[in-house]
Amino acid sequence: MEWELVEHKASSCIIDLKLAVMSEAEVSKLSLVPKAMSTNLSITASHIASDDHWIRDDVLSWMWLESPQNISVELNIDWDHFPASDEDAAFDVAWEHVVDGKRSQWTLGTVRFPRSRDTVSAQPAQDMTTGKRVAVARDESTASVTLHIDNVSAGTFVKWTEYIPEGCTCDVTEDSGASLRKALNTQIFLWFHADSASPMRPQYTMNCAHPIEESTFDGTLEVAFGTQTKTTDIGQTVWTEFDSLLNETMRLTQPSVLQSDASNLARNDKGGSASAPATDVAFAVQLLANHRDLSQEEWSDVVGFQGRTHTIRHEGWHKHLTDDVPTYSDARVMRSDIWKNTAATDAFVTASLEGERITVQEALLISNQTWIP
Repeated sequence: MEWELVEHKASSCIIDLKLAVMSEAEVSKLSLVPKAMSTNLSITASHIASDDHWIRDDVLSWMWLESPQNISVELNIDWDHFPASDEDAAFDVAWEHVVDGKRSQWTLGTVRFPRSRDTVSAQPAQDMTTGKRVAVARDESTASVTLHIDNVSAGTFVKWTEYIPEGCTCDVTEDSGASLRKALNTQIFLWFHADSASPMRPQYTMNCAHPIEESTFDGTLEVAFGTQTKTTDIGQTVWTEFDSLLNETMRLTQPSVLQSDASNLARNDKGGSASAPATDVAFAVQLLANHRDLSQEEWSDVVGFQGRTHTIRHEGWHKHLTDDVPTYSDARVMRSDIWKNTAATDAFVTASLEGERITVQEALLISNQTWIP
């Protein structure tokens, strides 16, 4: 959740409230619960697309039968007199949903009355905070990663979300005082009230079922102080040791904007259109990577896949893949079927452009296809 003061007057203000929903729920509910009732608080909300909306006991509520992806609402707040304390809360933002028949409730945060005096410093605390990712390749498929978060002011809320590449796992070895939360393909580090005296250097080990050079690191750093929030994309990775495993790493770990620009330039050089779907993009599922060919009996025991396959040999590795399919959706369905019906439980989706291996993210951008969680 993020909220921002858009306009402030003597007895009213306008607040822009945004929420990103990550869960897939059967029923979802958002509520705004006024707290400063002594001020005769009145909240008027802009339209939100929902299945139901009601106001009961001054509480505004919205309900969805399917989880919304993003919620954005403008709130007009009026009061009879300004609270005696600038710290008085205006209302709580509450979220409730039902997933797999289980009901859960949270208070996402509290929106407070705007300050009556301008006490914002010339350089807000969250603008001083910086972050970078430093990695060391341990072997063909393993890397040690350290997240560097510097210049954090005491009392700041900090959240670093690491997006774990498909086919990889993340094992946290040092939390640096953070609360840890895991979601689908993400590892989240949370500091609710950061202590500026403590270094923030969380570490994790990433293990992949494929060579580490084929993985793209990505993440976001969110810093909040008071009512202001700053979000930074951390797409670049600083490698402190290099070897033959990392010949392609710097290209793969550049920010996503640079990757998409480079892909578009490459296609334009061949006379293609940057907006037209690419027909030379293909997807497949990598079943196994090893250092030798397998006998039919070994293949049956280790993999057990009966469909058509082909093998790519690269730097001593034998990468066994299914035949190409034209869309990511087709490859994802095939991967799910492989997970369910074969021994290749580490199988993952790969992508190629004109026969050359590229990241799945690049392929989706080039071909104007949509990622499916």
